[in-house]
Amino acid sequence: MAALDYLDAIGRDNIFKHDQELGRVRLRTTGAVERRPVVRAKSGRAGLVSFLLDDVHAHDVVTVADRTA
Repeated sequence: MAALDYLDAIGRDNIFKHDQELGRVRLRTTGAVERRPVVRAKSGRAGLVSFLLDDVHAHDVVTVADRTA
């Protein structure tokens, strides 16, 4: 319950707005990386951004991203 209380104290709307802003920032920066295609939802998009890399396993991408974040 403490986690839910914490989220309620921040405000669900504030969390949603922050998530949307993170998604916008990531779309701007990811789209510029070697012109990689970005998978975009038409509506209801969250801060999560998916993109395609040829010949690279998703686990390898996450491992490198985790080291540079």
